[in-house]
Amino acid sequence: MDTPQHSIDKLLNDMRERAKELNCLYQVEELLTKTHLPLAEIFTQIIQTVPAGFQFPEICQVRIIYEGAVFASPHFKDSPRAQSVDIRVEDKVVGRIEVSYTADVPQTEGSYFLKEEHKLLTTIAERIGRTVLHLKLEQVSREWATAQRDLSDKNKKEWMVVIDLLRRTDQNLYVHLGRKMVYHLFWNGVMEAKELLKTLSKDRDEAQSELSDDMNRPSQRRSQLELLALSDETFRIAARYLTDKEILGRIQKWIQEDKASLEIINAITHYQYISGGNYELSPPMEKGLRVSLIRRFFSDDLEFINIAKNHIEVRHFYDLVQRII
Repeated sequence: MDTPQHSIDKLLNDMRERAKELNCLYQVEELLTKTHLPLAEIFTQIIQTVPAGFQFPEICQVRIIYEGAVFASPHFKDSPRAQSVDIRVEDKVVGRIEVSYTADVPQTEGSYFLKEEHKLLTTIAERIGRTVLHLKLEQVSREWATAQRDLSDKNKKEWMVVIDLLRRTDQNLYVHLGRKMVYHLFWNGVMEAKELLKTLSKDRDEAQSELSDDMNRPSQRRSQLELLALSDETFRIAARYLTDKEILGRIQKWIQEDKASLEIINAITHYQYISGGNYELSPPMEKGLRVSLIRRFFSDDLEFINIAKNHIEVRHFYDLVQRII
């Protein structure tokens, strides 16, 4: 039976561990805001920072693998005392972050790592993925500027230059904007958009069916080609029904909204980690936050918001952003 002193010692130790983890997360967050640095430098600094958040930092080593490149602690050696989490960008695995111990350590509930440490590593992996996506968006923005400066074909519309560049450099974003546009056209009564939406729904259902049969590799490739073709058709339809200025304005608006949404996603995830999902907000503040999130993620329509705010809770957005990232 635990003595009172033993219980107090355990509580203090747990508090020290949580403080270490939070401090580690804060430092990683700070590093990931330094987007002016090369990604390799950010990874190197993260590797130096992460061990301090674990129980035995003096024998803790870290390795980040990103798109085939490897970044690791000095003298890194593979170890059976390891845990790793995938790094995902737009639901695609682009690498992983791994933490391991170079010597034997006590196990807790059959693991060398605490549950909170695995949660910490998962949060860091998610934050890295969103930072990589943010950097990709910034790169695309810079390439747009270059393309516009170098534009020699004066008869080509500016929005066409933008989507052509996106199709070459970031097909996922191109498809994402195509989906936004087809919904915009549909909501504005364009019947061709209704037919495209039927095709998109059919494609999604077939892809899910094939994935359940463990045939994901070929189906994903076919789906990507089909989605590109659907996006091409969407913008051709848009050119017939919208002005050049409206198309360009919509594209710019949606990309800016995506950047702002990334910041909101980061805040939701960070708050979820600190609070453990126990949101303790005053009713007016909680209601205001729900309305803001509904407007950001779903619609500005007041009738929709008035209905949705009675059924959607703040905690639901954490589940949602896990599907987005």
